[in-house]
This record gives sequence, structure tokens and C-alpha cells, in this order.
Amino acid sequence: MKRKNIDWEKSGHIDTIYINGSEDDIMSIENVQDLLKLKQNLSTVGNGCYLDKSKYLEKIGIKVFQWGLFAERDFKKDEIITWYNGYAVKAPKKESLLSNEQLSHLRTLFSLNILLVGNYLQNGTKITNPKIQLQGLGGASYINHAKNKKDLNVKFAYITTKDYDQNFDTRAPHCNDRIVVVAAIKDIMKNTEFLTSYGEDYNFERKEDPNKPIYVFEHAC
Repeated sequence: MKRKNIDWEKSGHIDTIYINGSEDDIMSIENVQDLLKLKQNLSTVGNGCYLDKSKYLEKIGIKVFQWGLFAERDFKKDEIITWYNGYAVKAPKKESLLSNEQLSHLRTLFSLNILLVGNYLQNGTKITNPKIQLQGLGGASYINHAKNKKDLNVKFAYITTKDYDQNFDTRAPHCNDRIVVVAAIKDIMKNTEFLTSYGEDYNFERKEDPNKPIYVFEHAC
């Protein structure tokens, strides 16, 4: 897959990062240090984004309370907004089953090797009060699915170091080699709820199955 380079645009005292309108799912950045610098300049919960009750899910008839992630300021099309914070785990074996709760906050980091569990912090602590626990962290794991395509306003993308890109066939991936981000696919106004797509088969009415075993994740890195 062809990689796109990150485009840094200076805007006042803030580094605003864009994706050049790229449709690629994966973009490249020089090294781990630059990747960390990029994260430091993205919006976090409490600084650019905020958590509140999802107005969108309420609008489409979902009665159970669920969080949503909202814009604390205006964002331009193609601007990278925030990242997907979560507990990095080794992918479970095919015969292993996950709880529905865990599946609702699961994002692939490296193909079938490493996953991010978004309802846990990076240290493995379960998130019970995201408004407090995610302060200063990426909030992408709390972005909801849009029922209609016209409601979409952000998309997921991967930012990977060139070092891993050039050597992926000779060394195992590490969490520091890549982050999952969300970027605006249209201009987004302040106080708008971010909405993305988790696939056409996404089920809004997931219910916990008490008889379904919960897979115990193994920490990845």
C-alpha cells in the first residue's frame, strides 16, 4: 500500500496536522520521536474534545445511556483530531471468545498481532468514569457509529513509523511503531458529535450474553 507523509501546518502556536486529503488508511512518519511529538499536538479529552451523553444515539432511538465524543472547537476537513487510546493486547486465538463489552471497544493496531481495547487504559485499568480517566488522553474509542453515511464526519487512519514500514518483514511490531487516529472528512463545527463507521454489519442493539466466556487478554507491549 502506498504511504502518505504527514503534512504539518503551523497555525499560531498550535501544530495542526492534516492528511492531505489522502484516502489511504496508513500514513508514514519518520520515527518514534516524531510520532510522540504528533500525539502531543493532537486534541485530547478536555483539550479539543469532550465527552457527554450521545445526542446522536438518542436521536436514532437508542434509549440506553452511552457516551459520545464531541468537538470542543472547530475542525477543518482532513485535520487529524485525536487518537485511539487503549490497552494493547495480543490478538486472541480464533477459538477464543470475547465478551460483547470488550468487542464494543476493540480496534486493530497491527493486523492480527496487536489489538487495542479502548475501554481500558494503557496500564490495564478498566475505564469506569471516562470523563475523568481520559482527561489529557485520546478519546477516539468513544466515537459512535453513524447509522447513515450522510452523518459520518470522521474516519480512522493509521500513522506508522518509516522504520517499521521498511523493516516489517524482519522484526515484530511494537506499540510505539503505530497509532490509530481519527481525521475529519468534512469541516466540523464546535459542539458537533464525532461519528464514524464500524462497518455495515454494526449492531446498535448488542446485549451481553451471560453464558459467553470472557477471554483474558495477554498484554502486548
